[in-house]
Amino acid sequence: MREPHGSARRRRGTVWRNDKEQLDVETSIQSNADRRSADSMSAQANRAQPTNDARESLAGIAPIHLVRLLEHPRAIPSIYAFFIILMTIFAIPPLVNDWLGLLNKDYDLWYWTGWFYGRGAAIYPTEKYRLFPFMYPPSCAVMLATANRLGRTGFMLALILINSIAWIASVRLSIAATGLRKPAAIALATLVPVLCVVPFIHDTYLLGQPNLLLLALMLAAAAWLRRGREFKAGILVGIAAAIKAFPIMAVGYLLYRRKWKASAAVGATLVFLLLIAPLAYRTPRQTIDDLSLWTRGMVLKYDSGTIAQRPERCYSFKNQSLIALEHRLLRRVPADGETDPFWRVNLVNLDFNGVNAAILLSATMLGLFSLRAMPIFRSPVDRRPAAAEWGMTLMLILMFSPLSFNYFFVWLLYPLTYALASAIEAPVGSRDRTIWKIAFGVAVGLMTLSIAIPKIAQAYGNVLFATIILFATTGFDLISKRRPVREFRSQESTETEANATNANDVQIAKASL
Repeated sequence: MREPHGSARRRRGTVWRNDKEQLDVETSIQSNADRRSADSMSAQANRAQPTNDARESLAGIAPIHLVRLLEHPRAIPSIYAFFIILMTIFAIPPLVNDWLGLLNKDYDLWYWTGWFYGRGAAIYPTEKYRLFPFMYPPSCAVMLATANRLGRTGFMLALILINSIAWIASVRLSIAATGLRKPAAIALATLVPVLCVVPFIHDTYLLGQPNLLLLALMLAAAAWLRRGREFKAGILVGIAAAIKAFPIMAVGYLLYRRKWKASAAVGATLVFLLLIAPLAYRTPRQTIDDLSLWTRGMVLKYDSGTIAQRPERCYSFKNQSLIALEHRLLRRVPADGETDPFWRVNLVNLDFNGVNAAILLSATMLGLFSLRAMPIFRSPVDRRPAAAEWGMTLMLILMFSPLSFNYFFVWLLYPLTYALASAIEAPVGSRDRTIWKIAFGVAVGLMTLSIAIPKIAQAYGNVLFATIILFATTGFDLISKRRPVREFRSQESTETEANATNANDVQIAKASL
């Protein structure tokens, strides 16, 4: 029996539609499968790309096996865990000495200074030939007297804890200033500079010196400056200067950069900590006397026999300042006045005035080079000019400080981090990368001479020359960015003229309509 014509056509149409729908479904499924496969391949490529980029950026800087370890997601937490282990090890000797009642380096001096100051006793001797046991400004004694209320053990633990926090803060602030983004690069720049200055870090724990804290304060001040918070930055610089005086030289940079609020904040902080805060423990008359005695005995004490209050040590190999090195090399002064007053390393024999002239000349040259490297208008092309300038400022402070013993150079943590980050970010095989690698390697090599031949190397200023190399490399790198500044400005002016021309054309067209 034949089907009606319309029924057959409807059935064939239904089959055709079903076949078409089936084909569409199969096509959609295949398309989705292809899309998922492409997305998976793209995701794998995206996951692999950072690794390849990281290995390429670290090529020739770190061994490939180390780079693979640094690429691990837990590499950075592991590095900080390693730092905490070192902190614990470094903290054990002073704590054991404290519990056993043994001599405990400068910790004892800090504790008893705070104890006497808090009870109104004199901390600076008035006798003409007596040396100051405590050489820091009276504002530092105020802080020690406040911490003294924690008791002897609490006082010790507080100083060690503050030093440890300052260590971590200095590392993190240094990394933040460089602008590194790749995890492997961050891990490398976190670990290597610390290993380079770890002997100086150990000294801060062993002696109880606050130089790591000063570095953290100065780096935090730089971070506030980058954010435009000048007043907060000035307060931090003022606190650092109130602890150990020599960071006050950073005001020169603030004035040059026209950071008026920051400069005023430094002055206001020092006035408060030197003249107002001591009133909690001293009378106004005692406050003025303390500041006057310290200024005459420390700031203004400089002659042929002594700098400040350490006549046997001020010109010895332990002092790596520019002043001390030029006296050792240009004048017949003991290179180790504490143990061997007859050992000298001078190359010529000038008198005291002649050496001062040489010091003034070299300091002027370093200062002029800084001004040459730090133009009034920074390059808009360079991403880290402020970081480089602050590193140069810190190194100038180290070199110009009359007393710069070894542990002072824990501040090189920041310039070394900047140098390593610059080498990492420079294109592979480029001239910049080669220069930064050489500068970093030579500086670290000079510093390691203190382990092999400590007295001789330090007598001839190995750590100071390492600082000068990093300083000069940073300065020349800033100078080399001057050409992009001009190109940027000419390009900017060309684009402005083009935009103005286009605007005029539009106005003419509108007028004609």
